[in-house]
Amino acid sequence: MNLSKKVLGLCGWVLLCFAAAAPGALFMPGAWYDALNKPAWNPPERECRISFFCRQRG
Repeated sequence: MNLSKKVLGLCGWVLLCFAAAAPGALFMPGAWYDALNKPAWNPPERECRISFFCRQRG
């Protein structure tokens, strides 16, 4: 397999990952999510946002 084919394949997979993450970035949960009954061990919203940000970038 030549290098250009490998780079093209990598670009395709990276685009696929971004396409899968796009709906979550564009359509944020609204009041319905805040109104859910969450368990006591559920972390605060601020910590969740930091965690999700790091997971998406890392």
